[in-house]
Amino acid sequence: MKALRSIFILLFVSIGTIANSQNLMKIISQAEDAVFEAQTLKKDGSVNGNSCGFFISSQGLGITTGNIFMEADSGYIKTRNGNKYPIERIVSAHPYSNLAIVKIKAPRNKKFDYLMPAAKSFAEGQELMAFTHSDDAGKGTNILSINGIRYYPVVSRSGICNSALTTNSNGSALIDYDGKLSGILSSINDQPQKVVFNSYLLDDKNWKTIDLRVGELIANRSQMNLLDANLCYGIHFSILEDYIEAARKFGCHLELFNKDGIAYSMRGWARYKYNNTGGSKADFFEADRKSTNGYLHLYLQALIELDKQGNGNEDYYLNKCLSANPKFSQAIVEATLKKIKKRSITFDKAINDLTDAIESDSLNAKAYLERGKLLHRRFPNNNVALEDLDKAIFLDPDLPGSYSIRGTICFADRDFTTAVNDFNKAVLKNPKDTQALFYRGNAFYSLGLKKRACSDWQKAGELGFLEAYNSYTTYCK
Repeated sequence: MKALRSIFILLFVSIGTIANSQNLMKIISQAEDAVFEAQTLKKDGSVNGNSCGFFISSQGLGITTGNIFMEADSGYIKTRNGNKYPIERIVSAHPYSNLAIVKIKAPRNKKFDYLMPAAKSFAEGQELMAFTHSDDAGKGTNILSINGIRYYPVVSRSGICNSALTTNSNGSALIDYDGKLSGILSSINDQPQKVVFNSYLLDDKNWKTIDLRVGELIANRSQMNLLDANLCYGIHFSILEDYIEAARKFGCHLELFNKDGIAYSMRGWARYKYNNTGGSKADFFEADRKSTNGYLHLYLQALIELDKQGNGNEDYYLNKCLSANPKFSQAIVEATLKKIKKRSITFDKAINDLTDAIESDSLNAKAYLERGKLLHRRFPNNNVALEDLDKAIFLDPDLPGSYSIRGTICFADRDFTTAVNDFNKAVLKNPKDTQALFYRGNAFYSLGLKKRACSDWQKAGELGFLEAYNSYTTYCK
């Protein structure tokens, strides 16, 4: 393990991620003391499941994968120094992420090192240190890079990374370079893309109490079924946009929980995404019938209406959704945008509503983007607008228009080089972003790069941006 640790440190130091190798050694050592591997056994002593996990309190509370306890009779954890401790109880489960909180049985007065959640969420392109299963690639240590950001309602903001890790490494702790817990790994065998759940889920409201010993689960089928992984797998495939497989997994979950209105909602959305219109409508009908004070099926149907650019039924669904859950951040944003488009809301009310959305979900990038856009229109030199756009881009760099708008603010401040950098990113993500092309042309012209400016104006003009065409004919012919 020491040799692996040294290789791990050398790799980070060699790429310049952390200059102080002694500090990195301390961070890794502390994290290693707080992580473990978990194994559950059947009644005959055979292996039932393997996963990874980590402690979240000194009293022996830990997080690991939930589905390894399905049909299990006992279980234990093994720390990095080789010590083994029995898993005494399953405290609670988070069905959407396939995570469970467990209580470890330890000698009296034994204190465990534990991980603290990071104050700041991971960013696209960020590298995280992953403490994975010793039988997997890397033999217990890996470096994973977040190469994509996705939003999904019940798990909020998640990351995507590529890795050959197996399900043995499910529940692995991913820490940042400050030694704080930044993400939790979700893996499905044979799938090269993995999902990284946000450590914010530890403080999520969707945890379900179980409070049973491992061996008592089999006699309490309804409690044990809360540890079924199919709901998480459906979300996992939805995040990866494999909607056919997602619908299949949601179907497996519904065989156990045929009254789960939220699962019907999620399957209805997945079916819509692969054009199974009839199945989607049937699922939303069931979701409406079986959701007590439900809101997710209403929000997803509003998104469908918005996607179809239909006859305004999205207003009906958004209003009902917010009546059922006034604090649902994503619905607040969409409803506010509809009112802005109709000019049926004042500036102050729109700002207040978007602020409410941010307070309800601090990871909602679109809320920051839309508030920043409004502030910029009303107060062009407002620093809060720029802060909102910075936050939106950090949370989700793929949000349409975010780089273009920030670039125009930099251009207005005569920071032409920074503006060009933002416009470059905007055009890279969307080569037909006429606003980015036009303003990049303006920035090039201000920097004395007339040939590049004319090229951008010509492209934007050919795409129908009249102002760019006027600039091209005025300055380039």
